[in-house]
Amino acid sequence: MSQYYNTYFITATSAPVESYFSDLKRELTKALTPDRFVASHIKSIEGFMKICRSNQIQNMNTITPPSIGSPKQKVEKNDDCKLNTNVLTCIDDVVSDSYTYGSSSALSESDDNAQYENWKNLAYKPFHDDTKKTKTKRWIKYKESCQDIKRLLNKSGLRSTTQPLIINGNLCKPVKINKNKVIIYNTCPFDALLACVVVGYIEFNQYRECVNEVAKSYSFFNVCKEVANYRATDSIYEERGKILWEIFQQKNVIVDNIQSLHTECNVTYLSEKLLKIMPSVSEKHVCDSCNVTKSFNNVLVILEMEDRNNIKTHGFKKLQDAMKNYSNTKFDTCRTC
Repeated sequence: MSQYYNTYFITATSAPVESYFSDLKRELTKALTPDRFVASHIKSIEGFMKICRSNQIQNMNTITPPSIGSPKQKVEKNDDCKLNTNVLTCIDDVVSDSYTYGSSSALSESDDNAQYENWKNLAYKPFHDDTKKTKTKRWIKYKESCQDIKRLLNKSGLRSTTQPLIINGNLCKPVKINKNKVIIYNTCPFDALLACVVVGYIEFNQYRECVNEVAKSYSFFNVCKEVANYRATDSIYEERGKILWEIFQQKNVIVDNIQSLHTECNVTYLSEKLLKIMPSVSEKHVCDSCNVTKSFNNVLVILEMEDRNNIKTHGFKKLQDAMKNYSNTKFDTCRTC
């Protein structure tokens, strides 16, 4: 087969194939899906076929000129000399006619050869008209997407579709308080209360009006209002640091101007500190003997054991009844009596 393919290998060998696959394995070091591997494989095969085809076209188009002065040719008669000269003139006429009448085909073949040899336009820069801007072609678009990749990307553990209202202090940069940089740790209770107030502010109109009135004089509700209307900015994180700086006393000095503040606590303790202006319910007690009424504004609602058992057995249908029983006036004897 060497005489047909013009190869310089006398015996059959698989070295070119093995080198081709070794180059392909070396280039594709990353993990690929089967469809992408097949696409790159087909693309590389197409490139090799173009190179082979360009060599074949170049070999076919090259015309070996006849050697007139070779020692093998022997001219015996004048007629033979005339015949040879006529043949040469015919060849010249044919070549000239082919270039004049078939110039377009010859130019197209030369353009094809130049296109194959000019790899990534590194040989020469082609002329582009500035008036006509070529559109960039999109990457290979497959007919059917890989379902396994979709299933993996849509997992909640790999991709998060929700954004937090406010970021925990462990992940934030230090805030500046009283010319000092303070690193605030474990702001989970504060963030939980802020999320509850923001949800109530967005969903209930009456609660929104109450928060708007209180936000003018109380910083915590002002922070909740800003987060609900806009988003958590750097000023919000500084205001959170100032609020927690006044409540907690566990401050540690790391360097001269850098301190740390640990805010680990129960949510009930922090709610009593932050929500005391807007209590959840008012509780009234009346003394039987002296008829003295005392009212208590409670931030937290602690139900009695009987009401808790009713909610466990009958569900949240009994929650409204339990709240009414909690807000009713209670008659008992005071401590002084």
